Amino acid sequence: MSRRIIILFHLMTISFKIFCQIEGESIEIPLSELKEVYEMVQVYKDSLKQCELMQNEDKSSLLESSSLMNVDEFYALLIAVEDYKNLSNLKNPIDDANRLKEILINDYTFKSDHIEILENPVKEGISNILDWYSSDQNKDIINSNLLIFYAGHGGYDERLNDGYWCPSDGDPDKYSTMLRNSSIREYIKLIQARNILLISDACWAGSLMRSTEDLVKINKYQDIYNLSSRKYMSSGVMSEVPDKSTFMNQLVLALKENKDKYLSASKLFSIISEDVLIQTPRTSGKNVIPQCSYIGNSGHEKGGDFFFIKK
Repeated sequence: MSRRIIILFHLMTISFKIFCQIEGESIEIPLSELKEVYEMVQVYKDSLKQCELMQNEDKSSLLESSSLMNVDEFYALLIAVEDYKNLSNLKNPIDDANRLKEILINDYTFKSDHIEILENPVKEGISNILDWYSSDQNKDIINSNLLIFYAGHGGYDERLNDGYWCPSDGDPDKYSTMLRNSSIREYIKLIQARNILLISDACWAGSLMRSTEDLVKINKYQDIYNLSSRKYMSSGVMSEVPDKSTFMNQLVLALKENKDKYLSASKLFSIISEDVLIQTPRTSGKNVIPQCSYIGNSGHEKGGDFFFIKK
């Protein structure tokens, strides 16, 4: 799938106007935000590199779907926080988590007893369940496939250069009450699943990622699956995101309408990213840019990916 991003400069008699055109959609942007537009384009292009590489592969080199794949069990941990003690409440996270659960069970190879939803958990509750998933005693998770989803408030501390999730008992004035990205990264490194996909629909979600993966061309789905992966998909980079989530709507829609037997996280992102970028309203004067990459220092092997497998 090709991507076309064009910046057009139009000289008027009084001032400049800047238009960002993406696949026929034009967005007028003030001249003062030219730097932000440039950075937005660069982030968007980097996020699509791996996706476009996979799509441009010689399809004749891929295994036939009938011979794919030798895979282990699929598990999902869905964390949804909308009722807060010290922050404004949200309306949609729990409904979003339940919509995702329904699709995973009905359309993909997730068993209902392998999906756990945490509704409005406190920090201790999230930490306890992540302790269990990362424990050596949890033999079921070894070499399995784990999807972790978080919807709720998020934040970013510039002094520590670290973002965080906000549990239901999180206090913005007490950093210790938040679940830091550095802690999440450590948990993911400890969890012994073969493939982990972390999807976050929260403000400042992209702060978890540190770099873009060097591209490695691997032709066969089985080869990709056999590599350990620690991927991350977020509704935004370093910005706030709206409670009514375009990202979540597009994610659920893409999973529901998908016809491929094996859908990689990279390809899923390539399907939804353009519509999310165009349709998501600006928040606090900034564009909301979806992103997909790998999680640094977490055990990710270059070229590895998470797969959703249709029933």
